[in-house]
Amino acid sequence: MSRWTIVGGAALLAAGVMGAWQGQAQPTTATATALTAVEGAACDVDDAPARATRRRPRGDAETRRAAQRALGFLSESVSTWQREHRCYGCHVQAVSLEGLSVGRAHGYDVSRGTFGTVLEGLLDLPGGARTDAGLSYHGSQLVHPSNAFGGAALASYDALVDERLSDDLLRVASRLEELQENDGSIGGNYVNPPVAVGTIQSTTQAVQTWRQAYARSADDRWLRPIRRAEDWLSGRAEALAESADVQQIDYAVLGLLAAGARSEEARLQRLARRLRTLQRPDGSFGSPLLTGQALYVLRRLGASEGDRAVRRGTRWLVGAQQGNGGWGAGGAARGTATWGVLGLVSLDVTSIDLRGLRDGQHLGAPTRLEARARDNEGSAIARTEIFVDDVRVASRCGDRVALRLDPAALEPGRHIVRAVATNARGRSGTTLVELYAGDHFLTEPGSRWEGGGTVIGVRDVAPESLRHRVELQVLPEEGEGRPLATVTETGRQGALELRVAETAEGEPLPRGRYRAKLIFRDARGVARQELELPFVHDTPDAQHARYGQVAGQLRLDAGVAQNAEVELVDGEGNVVQRTTTTRSGRYRFRNVDRGRYLVRVRRRGMRRPEAAATVEAAPAAEAAADFAL
Repeated sequence: MSRWTIVGGAALLAAGVMGAWQGQAQPTTATATALTAVEGAACDVDDAPARATRRRPRGDAETRRAAQRALGFLSESVSTWQREHRCYGCHVQAVSLEGLSVGRAHGYDVSRGTFGTVLEGLLDLPGGARTDAGLSYHGSQLVHPSNAFGGAALASYDALVDERLSDDLLRVASRLEELQENDGSIGGNYVNPPVAVGTIQSTTQAVQTWRQAYARSADDRWLRPIRRAEDWLSGRAEALAESADVQQIDYAVLGLLAAGARSEEARLQRLARRLRTLQRPDGSFGSPLLTGQALYVLRRLGASEGDRAVRRGTRWLVGAQQGNGGWGAGGAARGTATWGVLGLVSLDVTSIDLRGLRDGQHLGAPTRLEARARDNEGSAIARTEIFVDDVRVASRCGDRVALRLDPAALEPGRHIVRAVATNARGRSGTTLVELYAGDHFLTEPGSRWEGGGTVIGVRDVAPESLRHRVELQVLPEEGEGRPLATVTETGRQGALELRVAETAEGEPLPRGRYRAKLIFRDARGVARQELELPFVHDTPDAQHARYGQVAGQLRLDAGVAQNAEVELVDGEGNVVQRTTTTRSGRYRFRNVDRGRYLVRVRRRGMRRPEAAATVEAAPAAEAAADFAL
């Protein structure tokens, strides 16, 4: 591993978007001309309850108490089952670990001992991930669901708790890739209701596994199975638009979200509307398991605690809870409790209603963005803040803050808006949405050698109403000139892949390094977006033997930095590759020639917006450079 040294440092201001109010000032509609970091508002914590009394923002402490009781039931239930059976059961440790991980992330009490018990069963007991046979049931049975359940559980733990099981996650992700069918699904079709519901569940769980494997490693090898699975899920989503099967709809939504879809996309909008129609007059969706699952899905789609369906479903689920914290007995009790837990522990320490922006929105005009918060621990909101790409741009004492967001001042591309509310006890809740500024329609480009050709893939996030096509031009490694090959596909929301194996003359494309230029053209043929991706047209083994890799992580004081720009610069000052960090703050450059390079990270608007490190790249090796801004 290369030793790295920070060389950046001076504070910069980048073109930005914000006019905000701070302290007790009144709202303003002016738009600032710079993405300027602001200090956190200096708030009197002791005065927070008085401000809350005047404003009367009512939280939901009762639901958090019910969620904590459910976590207690789940912890005791899985411990008892494991003492009696001494093996891995995908309905037991895996589903429980997901609920416990989400609970920990949202500020609930989950002991180290509970995690230790569940992880022993998932990893080390017969059928566990670290045994010779890997995840399975009684040695070699139920391999598909065992790996799907286990992978999704490891993904939740890795994303929400800590990264010490990352190697286990990546091994299971690889096993799931081996199990993927030609149509993109995970087969086996294991059905054991109400917890196991077949192929759509296993496929969704595999996508969740691969998504976190990509987030943790920044290796675009995982994007290929994600895109194939998304194609299969998209087909199922169309068929489910009129279905009355709550679980099938739920898993279609969760799978598409894991694949990268945002709640603004048309397929998810249709599924969300259908799911809402299936809520019963009493507020339930038919059972505690289905109600908890539907509540979790609605929240993942962006519904807040003020949403009528969420409010009614939560009231029913809390009312149906038994004295021991569960919702029933028998073999399905843990599965029911897990979804009851997920439906309730999705309620964070504080609830934030972010108005004026939808997740996945293409922002075409200035909008007033407002965050309104409520405390759910019987306390009060001390401070509410808004961050854009990790830069604090608005901070105010009390339960609300607002700013004017102008897309004309944002750089074209993907941006992450995060609202944070801190209560008088110093505990915080967060809500996050993504937006696209300017002409930005193609995301997550990646390449993969397969079957004698190279597959170039992207996610197409253009609005469904925008007719377009995507053109792939294969160019020489350096210089311009006539494309060596051109492939065109009709654009559509979701996964899109273009395969190249031949030149324009019909000859096999020679092995070697090239540039892929992806062009988004509207119905008139106008190029609205272009992006370039270097790739090697050769087998993975050949790429590994000839080239090196450079990888690392970017951290901030508050955690990891996602969607930050990272550049690989050669000795002559040329940017030879460029990427952005994943949701786990990771980046990776593949197919790097031997030599010394500068890795440069940028986070515009930060006090220290740039840092750099030198690395030595070598074939068949990985050089590492981690950063903290």
